[in-house]
Amino acid sequence: MHTFKSISTCNLCGNTEVTPISDIDRNGKPLTTVMCTFCGLVRTDPLPTKEEINEFYQTKYWNEYKDYHPKLKHIYRNAHRALNRYKRDQHYFKNAQSILEIGSGRGEFVYLLNYLNLHAQGLEPHTIYSQYSREEFGIPVTSAMLEQASYAPNTFDLITSHHVVEHLCDPAIELRRMNRWLKEGGHLIVEVPNIEANRHAPKNRFHFAHIYNFNAITLEELAYRQGFSFIRHTLGGDHENHLHMIFQKKGLPTGQHKYTAAKLKENFEHLHKKVHSHTSFDHYLTLTPYLRTFNKLRNGISEKLIVRNFKQGKDVANYVFKASTCI
Repeated sequence: MHTFKSISTCNLCGNTEVTPISDIDRNGKPLTTVMCTFCGLVRTDPLPTKEEINEFYQTKYWNEYKDYHPKLKHIYRNAHRALNRYKRDQHYFKNAQSILEIGSGRGEFVYLLNYLNLHAQGLEPHTIYSQYSREEFGIPVTSAMLEQASYAPNTFDLITSHHVVEHLCDPAIELRRMNRWLKEGGHLIVEVPNIEANRHAPKNRFHFAHIYNFNAITLEELAYRQGFSFIRHTLGGDHENHLHMIFQKKGLPTGQHKYTAAKLKENFEHLHKKVHSHTSFDHYLTLTPYLRTFNKLRNGISEKLIVRNFKQGKDVANYVFKASTCI
């Protein structure tokens, strides 16, 4: 196994020794991805600067990885995803008086919560999408990067961060910021891609937008060191490719370690073996890539047929919500 000293330290354990696990992104462009040999946290190396990240998310992200202007079929798809998110964790939502969604995107989830008469607001760095959320759905959304937001301490009962933490330049600092914004006893719901999942071919696993990649142990340990108590975690999505965790602010001091150095080293060894055991040859011998393509085509046709008579995103979301049996 080849290792080297990175110019940046691990965001979890502070060490610099890493081993490379990939040298390209999912588009075939150069991108070095490494794994910390002391804990198993996976990251881009070298890390992008804050200036590069801010420019990317405020102007480029939705152009390169999503769509610049929201399409009705995506509103329809995300409205269903919003319902699934609410159904899974509705106990926490129903008992929260103030909710913040970090990375609210087009606004479907925040709109659903307000549709259910819950007090929710969003934080979204992309100016076009935050504006769309406010104008189309009439919901309160702040357009800013996470570190630029100025919420007072002890403001929220619940914060959700759905596929956001992997995008952060310094997730430890930002998790600590979320902890300050939460009231004592408040909850944080986090979902990130699961680096242990085999849903994607190895060459499609990494890309610039995902600076960090987690498994259950690295995410739990990172949150614990920022003062969060662990409640539960579940695996979701196709082939358990999403890691869903719930934490609580319970007066824990920051900087404490939950797992020993030996346990984190064991996690690295497990994860290193896991990542390298999933080869492109093995991947394409399974039904996974072919079923993904088939389902994508089938669902795309179905979505287009359903939304063809709608003109506004809000009308599409209302249609989905009214037809639901889980709210």
